[in-house]
Amino acid sequence: GEHVARVRKASSPWRLRRTRFAPDTFARRGTHAALLRAQALWLDAVDGALGDGEARFALSRPPGHHASRHAADGFCFYNFAAAAAAYALDKHELDWVALVDWDAHHGNGLAAYAAEEPRVAYASAHQAPLWPHTGDVAGAEGNCLNAPVGRGANADSYGEAWAECLDFVKTRCRAEGRGLVIVSAGFDALEDDPLTQCRLGVDDFEALGAAAKEAATA
Repeated sequence: GEHVARVRKASSPWRLRRTRFAPDTFARRGTHAALLRAQALWLDAVDGALGDGEARFALSRPPGHHASRHAADGFCFYNFAAAAAAYALDKHELDWVALVDWDAHHGNGLAAYAAEEPRVAYASAHQAPLWPHTGDVAGAEGNCLNAPVGRGANADSYGEAWAECLDFVKTRCRAEGRGLVIVSAGFDALEDDPLTQCRLGVDDFEALGAAAKEAATA
């Protein structure tokens, strides 16, 4: 699409200056190639998880949950998590995909993707109010759930929101048929992050991941 073409052009080796795509999102030489390598990790993770039933971790930052089909935003150029879901549905012919998102910010790009893809259930635990100023209202709308937490959220309050997300996608996704749980994992809810006001520790993220794995295999 046009967005990918713009990123490719901004990533050309002859470009000497960086190109702004959003107030905090810039491309420079090599950006597009790095993004393709990152996306490949997500697709390989889908292939592996569906091949042997074991969890995979795509070590690429960030998951891309602010990017849309047509624009970059919030440090995100391409929406790796959404692309992985689409790949799982189309290439592997799954019946459903659950996208669960922990982050200090709402995944507006993932929510937009889920709104147009009925085979996906999306749930997000995030701080609100906070940029991008979406997902502030708690509750479900269609196949999307917002589980916002307030400033200063600790492991207990954030964990409750995360449990709500997992319960939502388990309820929405059919027990019959083949499916996949994809976690969009952001780590800016970590205590002392300069842009957010959550209070999670490193061990708390381990607990979130363990809860997601348990829900996926239940």
